[in-house]
Amino acid sequence: MGGSTDDDVQHGDRETVAQRLAGFASVADGDVIRTDLTGTGAYRAVREYLQEQTIPPQGLVVGTFGQAAAAMRAVTDSGLRVPGDLRIVAFDADVRRDYGQISLATVQQPIDTIVGGALDRLLGGDTPDRSYAVTLRAGESCGSSRRSEHFRPWR
Repeated sequence: MGGSTDDDVQHGDRETVAQRLAGFASVADGDVIRTDLTGTGAYRAVREYLQEQTIPPQGLVVGTFGQAAAAMRAVTDSGLRVPGDLRIVAFDADVRRDYGQISLATVQQPIDTIVGGALDRLLGGDTPDRSYAVTLRAGESCGSSRRSEHFRPWR
């Protein structure tokens, strides 16, 4: 779920969300739940989507960590269980991912490394452009029985 038009992205980084949507579409065949980048918008969009479905999807890939709690609440308010009926994976969670009723499965970027490189470049350092590996951290929201588990990194 996410959005990349002016109407969708009233708060947040449109380019990043568009790239995440494009990445998802390149490897998965599924519906896109269009929403702005607010919790309120995410909750409303997921509730409406689930009300329109005769069979719920197996899972949701949520474009931002900020929307993940709203998406989980919309799922449970629709009478579904996470992860029993529907699994959820979000992007860029922080330490709070482990402290909800169930832990959130997330794709993590090495934010500290990215920020360090950006600051070095800003201050005149000689840091080359590079891509950074991300890591999938399993959580209970995707069916993992462990609250925190690291999987293989990929680029």
